[in-house]
Amino acid sequence: MKTLALFIAPLALVTLAFGQQMPDSPGRDLTDKVCSACHGTDNFSRNLVSKDDWEGIVEDMVSRGADANDAQIKQISDYLGFVFGKPVNLNKATEKDIQDELKLSAADAAAIVKARPIKDAAALAKVAGVDQKKIEVVKARLKF
Repeated sequence: MKTLALFIAPLALVTLAFGQQMPDSPGRDLTDKVCSACHGTDNFSRNLVSKDDWEGIVEDMVSRGADANDAQIKQISDYLGFVFGKPVNLNKATEKDIQDELKLSAADAAAIVKARPIKDAAALAKVAGVDQKKIEVVKARLKF
């Protein structure tokens, strides 16, 4: 019984930590389910790449034994591409790129451009008119 507890407790902690760190966006639960067996979120945030690159990575992981079908691969790749996609420099990107890449409203993107230069996440949090919940989801991608 002690052996079982020694196995389950760390597994539960890893799963809990993984789930808490994953930003909430469509595809999170599936990504957590399929990927958390082998990876923590630190792997995702270290690899900020395009959605197409994520799709290749996910397909490679499936070829190595991850359990996902084609529809699930797309959903996971979409999630990872959005949350951990290519970095966006908020001080250099166009208003349209900020809106399109980060899926922010036109008003959010305009407020960010108007507030430039933005030094860091703390300064971004003070920009009036920016939906901070949406920013939280893509924070791994933000560059200043």
